[in-house]
Amino acid sequence: MPSSLSGGYFPLYPQHDSLPDPEIRTFITNFYKTSDNPTADELWVSYFTKDAQILIGDNGAKGEKEIREARALMWATMAERKHVVTKVFPGRFSPADASDGESSDCECMMFGEVQYKTSDGSSLTTPWAAHAVLHKETDAGDKEEWKFARYRVWLQK
Repeated sequence: MPSSLSGGYFPLYPQHDSLPDPEIRTFITNFYKTSDNPTADELWVSYFTKDAQILIGDNGAKGEKEIREARALMWATMAERKHVVTKVFPGRFSPADASDGESSDCECMMFGEVQYKTSDGSSLTTPWAAHAVLHKETDAGDKEEWKFARYRVWLQK
């Protein structure tokens, strides 16, 4: 089990210079902290683009409304949840049709484990892996921030 000294939210990355944007580190750390907070539903939903697609285990959702509903279901039988993000493998791939050769997306593969405590008091730890496509969006105030456009999680049972 990874050290709890860092809280589990600070995964290893291949090399500092290979990360497409250092802000992705902060984004991922904050996302999993928010994911583990049962009262942060709207903040959690804000980590996704308006038309994002997610699939967590067998549960899928597309768009803000369905993602919000999926978030509520995630906590329906959980009392506590704690993610430990072990490693993140980021990459940037230029689309074939991009004229400037640049892509505003970044893909990440991640893995770790999640520790659960259910409403009935049962505890379990489940290894997981995820694939995410992050997209940099500009809000109305011209602030750029990363968001998940696609997020897929495999849970090992």
